[in-house]
Amino acid sequence: MAELRGLVGLSQLRMRAKLTQAELARRMGVSRAVVNNWEQFKNWPSSEYLPKIAEVLGCSVEDLYRDHSTDKEECPCREEAEACTQGTGELPV
Repeated sequence: MAELRGLVGLSQLRMRAKLTQAELARRMGVSRAVVNNWEQFKNWPSSEYLPKIAEVLGCSVEDLYRDHSTDKEECPCREEAEACTQGTGELPV
């Protein structure tokens, strides 16, 4: 099994679902800062949140751990910024 480095697909899948961090947070019953921390790998959602995150984003729990930057679909961050960091779904600073 591959080493899990966090929810690498979370921000990519959130952007594909056309949700802001604030909207995902509202649907999850957490603050936007919590979602931001999940996306920045500063902390991890407890296991009971994972199925709900997947449901809201229309994916599987496993998809949350998968890097989607090489998927055939256009990089999901393109709608939020003109450029991203090599298709990672991370917006430039």
